[in-house]
Amino acid sequence: MPQRIRRCGPRLSESTLQAVEQELGVRLPEDYRKFMLEFNGGRPVPEDSFDVQQCDQLSGVERFSPIDESDANGVLATRKIMDGRLPPDTLAIADAPCGDLILLTINGHDVGSVFFWDHEDELISGGPPLYANAHRIADSFSEFFRSLRAVDLVAWMRERGHKVPPGMEEWQKKVDEANRQDETPEN
Repeated sequence: MPQRIRRCGPRLSESTLQAVEQELGVRLPEDYRKFMLEFNGGRPVPEDSFDVQQCDQLSGVERFSPIDESDANGVLATRKIMDGRLPPDTLAIADAPCGDLILLTINGHDVGSVFFWDHEDELISGGPPLYANAHRIADSFSEFFRSLRAVDLVAWMRERGHKVPPGMEEWQKKVDEANRQDETPEN
């Protein structure tokens, strides 16, 4: 679990959150609401990872998206930009590396479930977006948030029998050192 969240979005009021929910036509899951009222997005420190078990993949959260009309990468802007590409009952709540997204189900029978959306497996069929490239990673936002952890990528690769590329061990040492030194809270 992240030790802290830094570079949070602007303070979010209950009335602003309710207005966003009215625009979306849903009440957001309570655990996600609580997170947004406290942090309104932000970057986990250290930069945390999670397993996507269905495809033996490791990914991470670069940034939880804020609810902020002026942020081009915020929840509302991403919803407009990605309209027609993401399942309509989801909300992109975080950026993962390489253009992937973390989705929260906000409508239907899976409300509150969290999915990893892999843009490389996106179906370009001309039809409605499906869950073919969205992998369920948690039953709730709280469960997902608790699952985040710093990962030794070299060890993770070795555990799965993957070849470790040259230079990766040195890179991992630098990442670990940077995470240890990141003690200055930022907002």
